Amino acid sequence: MYLNWCQHEDLPKKAWVLDVISDGNAKILSGTGFHEFGGGFFEGSVGEIPGCLLKMSRVFGSGFVLKDDVFTLITPAHTLESLYVYRRKHGWMASNSLALLVSHANLQLPWSPRWGIQFASLCSGITNYQQKLIQTPNGELFRFAFHNVTIDAGGDFQTLPKPCSPAFTSFEQYRDYLQETIVCAFEGTGNPKPIPATTCSTGYDSACCAALAWQAGCRRVLTLCKARGGDSDSGRPIGELLDMNVIEVERPERANGALADLAPFLATGMGGEDYCYSGFAPHLANNVLLSGFHGDKIWEVGIKPNNYISRGDLSGSSLQEFRLWTDFIHIPVPMIGALQHAEIAAINNSPDMQPWRLNNHYDRPIARRIVEDAGVLREMFGQTKKAASLLLFTNPKLIDLHIRNEMLSAVPADWRKASERLFPLFNWETRSTAYKICRKLGLDVLESPLVNDWRVFEHNHPQAILAFGAGLYAMTAKYRSILALI
Repeated sequence: MYLNWCQHEDLPKKAWVLDVISDGNAKILSGTGFHEFGGGFFEGSVGEIPGCLLKMSRVFGSGFVLKDDVFTLITPAHTLESLYVYRRKHGWMASNSLALLVSHANLQLPWSPRWGIQFASLCSGITNYQQKLIQTPNGELFRFAFHNVTIDAGGDFQTLPKPCSPAFTSFEQYRDYLQETIVCAFEGTGNPKPIPATTCSTGYDSACCAALAWQAGCRRVLTLCKARGGDSDSGRPIGELLDMNVIEVERPERANGALADLAPFLATGMGGEDYCYSGFAPHLANNVLLSGFHGDKIWEVGIKPNNYISRGDLSGSSLQEFRLWTDFIHIPVPMIGALQHAEIAAINNSPDMQPWRLNNHYDRPIARRIVEDAGVLREMFGQTKKAASLLLFTNPKLIDLHIRNEMLSAVPADWRKASERLFPLFNWETRSTAYKICRKLGLDVLESPLVNDWRVFEHNHPQAILAFGAGLYAMTAKYRSILALI
């Protein structure tokens, strides 16, 4: 197998695309932050002693290993990002950016009324999501999350589970595993060494990240001033108590500016709700950032555990393209060891954790103990559940009119016509309203026939599908202008 590697400084530093032809030739196009590591090529960080990528379970980034003419694609050890594969007659391509893959393969993705369902199916977990996204006249488009994937030159593939985390039998063991992972991940895998940073708010999850980051030597906090609805949600008091440098950013109440600013969040197909963090952009270059996404399921008391990372929503999942262009590494801390959910839940419910129980509807004793052990007062966090996401996918009016007009101009005619059809919009709105009424009345038996799975259904609003297409076509045009120079 002959491998030709071309780095280009105009590509996002951590973006890459691998193009394999069935005759045995392969080419890598990447930014300058994609480098040789662990017996392969990689961007990101690892939460363990560096070794062979094939044997690592705590991977925060992506890449591949080539061995005996078989490629193993290395996926992040969380479900907020995916790798994309386009398999065609005479080979295949893979990338950590859907827009870069579409650009390099010169694809024109058609409108589909199921784009939202297909992307959002990842909420259901790593054993239940839809891997195949679409069939084109010349090939098939897939996405893969969490598990690694082996692919030969002809395009035959199979998923390869990552090595398991150790069994967690006590709070101390689980906490130390998180801490060890973060310490290692802060070291990075390339040059220059990344800058440690963490998010923080008044909730449990990112406050827990801040406490763990502080123990690992991090002194940099990013926080939003307010939550959705306008309530104060700044992590400044916690950050300053821990003697950390706090950077406060205003949360946008709607998407304004230009489509170019919103497009990276929409182009993932995951709804764009993380646009609320767009103000972090000037502070993220070469950072390794901790976040608390998925803490609502892993650390909350009373949640039925599962071993396939079933999520409550897609928060954090539209950051992937933004991460590449902004140049940071993302570590959602609750995803560390998340396949051992049953063991983590047992620790949460153990008598040893009773002093950190609040015995109310918002109760996360593992997170509370970690934060309070760092010296943060109980009343400073985890008192009221708040949210930051900007729910663009259910309320398109949160996108300014001039951006919506840009979106219509960005997509082909078939996308525009399909998005304007009245029946799909009426059908979605009617079922959504009926579902919410049933929830309010406690008529759970009717929920499934109406929407099947709300976590997925809510992302299939026709205007949300249009927004995905607009974001993807906008980012594709940006990548094509760069590829034309290579």
